[in-house]
Amino acid sequence: MDSPEDMRDLFQQQLKAGLTVEDASARAVVAFGQFFDTDPNLLFALAELQMQEGRLHPEIFFRALRALDTKADDQMGWSPELMEERQEVLAALRERLLQHRPRRRLITKVAEVFYGKLRQSS
Repeated sequence: MDSPEDMRDLFQQQLKAGLTVEDASARAVVAFGQFFDTDPNLLFALAELQMQEGRLHPEIFFRALRALDTKADDQMGWSPELMEERQEVLAALRERLLQHRPRRRLITKVAEVFYGKLRQSS
């Protein structure tokens, strides 16, 4: 369980089971958060899922934006012929992120999971 598709499947299963976007996001972070730094596509997938549900969490927003701005995806080994198309996809994602900029309100369950995981890994 380590692909963006796995993230999507888990998130959607949690929503179908009646969980809130916040709870589904928290479970996704528990399952995949350790991979966000090594595979930004997982982070991008969670951001997309949250945007589709209209509940983009500030932490996910800032981490995805930072990964896009630092070109973390360039380290993924994309072939040169696919890189131009990939850059267009990432530019469109960046634009969508900025259009869905979260309000100041925090979704506390996701924040607690992130900060708890950060403390544990330190």
